Amino acid sequence: MKIAPSLYNAPLMRLEQILQTLEDEGIEILHVDVMDGHFVPALSFGEKIVDQIHSDSPLYLDVHLMVDKPEQFLARFQNADGITIHAEATAHPAYCLDAIHRMGKDAGLALNPGTPVSLVEDLLPLCDRVLVMTVNPGRGGEMFREEMNQKILKLKDIRSQKQLSFEIQADGNITEQTIQKLDADCAVSGGFLFQSPDLAGNIRRLNANAHN
Repeated sequence: MKIAPSLYNAPLMRLEQILQTLEDEGIEILHVDVMDGHFVPALSFGEKIVDQIHSDSPLYLDVHLMVDKPEQFLARFQNADGITIHAEATAHPAYCLDAIHRMGKDAGLALNPGTPVSLVEDLLPLCDRVLVMTVNPGRGGEMFREEMNQKILKLKDIRSQKQLSFEIQADGNITEQTIQKLDADCAVSGGFLFQSPDLAGNIRRLNANAHN
């Protein structure tokens, strides 16, 4: 299982050092949460941080749009490598996924805990990744929802049956304990990785407990 650190929890005053540590530890993906204060209560990064990291680092920039009407935001993230939208945030998810592909980016679809796979099954052929939220997004202190692994297993079954190739990510309170309960291809983790200055050690602890 790949590890994708979440920038939202990183101490940005040490960004240059953090990016170097991630590269040294073999991390390839950096998850960037963009929140508008409407779709989720929190506010977070815009396109400027993505542009800055793009110019300074070879990391794959995985932008997660937790915003209402994501189709209005896509053009701002020209320096992202992949853009994930929420199925619940737009009336036109297929249009958004196609628009992301037209930008030359990987397209992802995120599912909140209450959103069943059946609601988006017809969209899966348009996806390069599907992000399963294991907490309700944008709300601090949420408990990890172990039952979301059943959603991951359902996605794996569909992927195999329909011979699709989308990556399955999990995001939300991913720790060295909770990662053991996941069968995803990639785990997004922020609070655990950046809970102490020992980022390298925390990455190794998470990797040691992840399914391979």
